Amino acid sequence: MAMLSQLAVRNTSYRFLLALSCLVVTGCAGISHRLEPATASRVESAKVRSLVPQSDLSIKVLRSTYGGGLGVIGAIVDSGVNKGRKSDAERRVAPLLEEVQDVDLRARLWEKLDPAIHSVEWPRVVDVQTASAPDEVVPEDVTESAFVSLTTTYNLSPNASVFEMHSYFMFYLQGNTKPAAFGSVSYWSREIGKGQDGKTKEDEDAIALWSAAGGAAYRTAVDEGIRETVRMLGIALPFVGGKQVGALGEAAEVKYDVTHARGDFGLKTSRTTYRGTVLDRGSERLVFRVESPSFFSGSLYSVPAAEIEERRLP
Repeated sequence: MAMLSQLAVRNTSYRFLLALSCLVVTGCAGISHRLEPATASRVESAKVRSLVPQSDLSIKVLRSTYGGGLGVIGAIVDSGVNKGRKSDAERRVAPLLEEVQDVDLRARLWEKLDPAIHSVEWPRVVDVQTASAPDEVVPEDVTESAFVSLTTTYNLSPNASVFEMHSYFMFYLQGNTKPAAFGSVSYWSREIGKGQDGKTKEDEDAIALWSAAGGAAYRTAVDEGIRETVRMLGIALPFVGGKQVGALGEAAEVKYDVTHARGDFGLKTSRTTYRGTVLDRGSERLVFRVESPSFFSGSLYSVPAAEIEERRLP
């Protein structure tokens, strides 16, 4: 898990991070997004450790694959490209960091998370720990109760137009340091500066908008991201134990661009299609549980209602 959190700090793609978490720990085939009813019924209580490895906002860097298949030379090419992309991202985000030095996302998240986690129907949470440095799950963690390892990352999208928060968790049964189930929740803000022509402000233009008025837009997005993340965790954790929080909505097919890549990387903006169940439909946001693609089954997404394509399913 330490390696996973270090990868998160390096702005690794969230999809890759979640996939790697399964592979490194035990292999995806051995981890479910939901416990068997008989297993869940034996869970009396749980401790939670919330890890937020980042101290500052960053821009997500999509790692280069230019050198794929070229062996050592390709690796050198990719290393150079990735180093340049990271430096460029640091340069672009610097003006915003100057405006929001006082925003402590960790503290804000933990302030909202503690009471919310203690109030979930399942599992009965008896302790919430916080951490800023990664740590392995050891036998002492699971001696007295079940254990939830929760990791949260946040960043601007590669083109700097969207603020994202992603939280994934591993659920450990009492007495076992191998995870029994996993889940995740993800939040994307509205694209900043989107005009009537449908075009979105990107890169330095987007950073200027995030930075205006003392970083007002960024502060608003952080508050919304924390609120949505905590709310979704209150649904996602009980779901692992077979509990349904709130009423299920209709089945739907949702298309949304989860990447918001930069055009100069040669990547066209495209929407990914997900099938799932709508859990909350508001005028501003849609929260849904993914059921397909199958690997992300059980994941909760909070996306801007105005920026999706949706088709209700029978």
